[in-house]
Amino acid sequence: MKEVPSDSTVPEGITFGAYIRREDIHDVVVFRAGSPYRSLAELPEGAAVGVPSVHRCGQLLRHRPDLHVLTTHGDADSQIDTLDAQDEYEAVVVARSEIARPHPPDDRAVQTLDLEVMCPPVGAAAIGVACRIDDVPLADLLYTIDDPVTRSHITAERTLQHGLKAHYDSPIAGHCRSLPDGKLSLRGMVFTRDGKHMIEVCEQDAPNRPTRLGTRVAAALLSRGVGALIGN
Repeated sequence: MKEVPSDSTVPEGITFGAYIRREDIHDVVVFRAGSPYRSLAELPEGAAVGVPSVHRCGQLLRHRPDLHVLTTHGDADSQIDTLDAQDEYEAVVVARSEIARPHPPDDRAVQTLDLEVMCPPVGAAAIGVACRIDDVPLADLLYTIDDPVTRSHITAERTLQHGLKAHYDSPIAGHCRSLPDGKLSLRGMVFTRDGKHMIEVCEQDAPNRPTRLGTRVAAALLSRGVGALIGN
């Protein structure tokens, strides 16, 4: 769902009949095969790290402004292959859920990044299944595999993104989760691509009000002037 635009309407007659249960949303640092490093903290000043998205670039530089961050292309596995085949950078930051091919543990060290270091993009690690609204048999079938918790989380995040008039390539991050008391908590972040400026808002609401929660967080961010950051 992270690549499904929320700044445009779904075609008439189409709906998301199911959201598959969300996978692990964490990002990981994969180091070059044979690298002596085991964490971001160990990388020397000026070390090159590849990232495939703007939201990772800003957050990584906020955490380690001394690194040389490069833009990478392709899926997670092809980025890992490129990492090993070239000496351009020491590591890449990719989504754990997007690593499809298993890699021998002795080939590399993988560091899982805490969500405080790398907040995921809107819709991360979740799959939506679209169908025609008038296809009742199919809609009924999809209902049986729909995960209502994932649906609530994705709804809140996409409402946030839509409220900011942002998209996947915008310098934003958003993550909704369920608290122990059942409430929804939505964290929204907007930052400059160099990571020097960041505005963050976190709000809570009832579990049956994800749209209202997303709207509130977007409004709070906009009131703090994030429009200028998104436009940079």
